[in-house]
Amino acid sequence: MDFTPIIAQLWSTFGWLIPLILLIGLLKLPWVKGQIGELLVRLFAHWQLDKQTYRRLHNVTQGIGFIRYIKSFQQRVFSETEVDALIHALQTSRRAPSLAIHREHVQT
Repeated sequence: MDFTPIIAQLWSTFGWLIPLILLIGLLKLPWVKGQIGELLVRLFAHWQLDKQTYRRLHNVTQGIGFIRYIKSFQQRVFSETEVDALIHALQTSRRAPSLAIHREHVQT
């Protein structure tokens, strides 16, 4: 008995199920959840914060609620030159990104 027509019909009916299961499994991984969360935070910050006032620093996020927190401050704390010096100091003293650095950051 030839099962090829039966298998072909089952594949055409349920062929979308295997990629869907793989995608759901991938989305449940903690690493993927973290990457999606970081992307969403950066995206919302890009959309909602004034680019003339606020400067982006990556990997310093507390979730999407931080935008409201940042906007709640009205008084200027640092001058433009102080902000430039702080950003320069942060960028030059930053360790090179690696898997070991990421593990160390996550564990602490």
